[in-house]
Amino acid sequence: TFVLDLRQDEAALLHQMDGAERKIRKAEREGVTVSEVRSEGELRAYCQLSLETSARVRARSAYTEFPDRFFHAIYRELVPAGAARFYLGWHRGVPLAGCLFLCSREQMLYFLGGSSRDRELTAVQAPSAVFWHAIREAKRQGMVRFDFGGCTPTEDVDDPRYGVYAFKKRWGGRLETFYNLEVVLGPMGHFLQEHVFSPIWDRAHPAYFRLLAALRAR
Repeated sequence: TFVLDLRQDEAALLHQMDGAERKIRKAEREGVTVSEVRSEGELRAYCQLSLETSARVRARSAYTEFPDRFFHAIYRELVPAGAARFYLGWHRGVPLAGCLFLCSREQMLYFLGGSSRDRELTAVQAPSAVFWHAIREAKRQGMVRFDFGGCTPTEDVDDPRYGVYAFKKRWGGRLETFYNLEVVLGPMGHFLQEHVFSPIWDRAHPAYFRLLAALRAR
């Protein structure tokens, strides 16, 4: 994961970027504004952006989207406690990008985001505006670390994970390794999940989500 040291001033953060600063300036010139989600209507806008992004990812690989009730639970339980924040990037009154960040006393962690892929609007760089706003807010709150939430380092432009890696790398953070611990409590259930159900799901999920989309459209 790439991590920014927020003890630096804003000028130093901008200086160490490798491309992100140009996108930030582009968003500013285009008039992109960023605000924290403060209403159920704004939260629904975030959920719609997340849904659109999930659909794009599923077109390339297996992916399970989070249901709206997941975000509503975070908004209801974690946001008032200061443990989570939703931000939306707007352009002429239209929400183009949204991000969910998890917060501790010392760190802000990017957890999930969504964005429009309208070709006429992606050039205004709303996602970059949202990240920069979040970084500045984290500094203002006295946090010392901004964690971009993980990536798969690769220089292979044909790798579907390259885009995420390249986006996060251009912010100039330090690349750190972190580890996850997997504890298998039920060996038989784990075997069935890994060798039976997951392979079936990898093949069946496109049809399942097409059916789900058709039912939603009714």
